[in-house]
Amino acid sequence: MKREVKIKDQINKIDKGVAYWNIKIEKMQKRVQAEIQKLEDEKTTLEMKLSTLKKARSKRCKHNGKIIKRYNARSDASFEYFLICAKCDQWIGSQRFDGSVKCLVSLTEKQLE
Repeated sequence: MKREVKIKDQINKIDKGVAYWNIKIEKMQKRVQAEIQKLEDEKTTLEMKLSTLKKARSKRCKHNGKIIKRYNARSDASFEYFLICAKCDQWIGSQRFDGSVKCLVSLTEKQLE
């Protein structure tokens, strides 16, 4: 009889321990899911930045020169880059700090001359 009570107490302790660790595991899974979501969001923003840079690269002038960026601080505490041809100093567009392209112009031969 005493032994049965002792065994039941041990089983209860084990059940409490299992429940405790199950709760810990659930909390850890939630943290991991939040981190995964954060990284996926960061991935999408980086993909958007890459696509805007590819668009800007495709809008090069007749020199097909390298696009350089010139930093421009703005009055609203943000900043942007002017996308400029390194050879002819032709303005191609502006890129805001968040990666969105503000304005891209398609340049023709007549506009450059």
